[in-house]
Amino acid sequence: EITRLLKRTQSIDIDDLHCILKTSDTMQKLVHSSIEILPASQRQVAKTAAVIGNEFRMGEIQALLQDIYDTTTISLSLRGLVNERFITLSEAGVDARYAFRQPLVKDILYESQPFDSRRELHSQLAAYLAAPASQRRSIQNKLADQAGNTSADSPTEASERIAYQYAMAHQWVKAAENFYEAGTSVCNLGNFSGAIQFYQSGLEAL
Repeated sequence: EITRLLKRTQSIDIDDLHCILKTSDTMQKLVHSSIEILPASQRQVAKTAAVIGNEFRMGEIQALLQDIYDTTTISLSLRGLVNERFITLSEAGVDARYAFRQPLVKDILYESQPFDSRRELHSQLAAYLAAPASQRRSIQNKLADQAGNTSADSPTEASERIAYQYAMAHQWVKAAENFYEAGTSVCNLGNFSGAIQFYQSGLEAL
């Protein structure tokens, strides 16, 4: 309600409003104070999820935190974050999908972390996403005793996600390669304007 009032009274668009709130000291203190009272594992999972994006999967969290927490701890931490209304379960299953309730919270958590730490997590996530399905399946098999049905990204979406993560890790050549793959994929479907955008992103990465 406060953000809607600001939008009406100050005549600013939603992007400007998001930027104002994200840089607000009061808003940052509010988010951090809410996070700091949580158990350490929930704090770590929330910050790691913020690096992945607005939406993320259990397997992605597991891949980034497997050296710190076991599967049970991660699962309980995600459940705790759902109960605290930081995130929501958007797709159940072995490799469940979650989403932040407020992208603004995700942005504040993301930008509060050191750049080098974020870049390393982006690099690890890109490597995980780029791994053959059989290697990723080995991580998913740890999430449950039996396999479940999970929806997979299309080849274009997968390449785009990998390219983005490599770009955020400043691994520009790998980012360009995956932007090229995404562009070629949509080009083959006749989406030439989409292909141009992907190719342009690849050139910018180079």
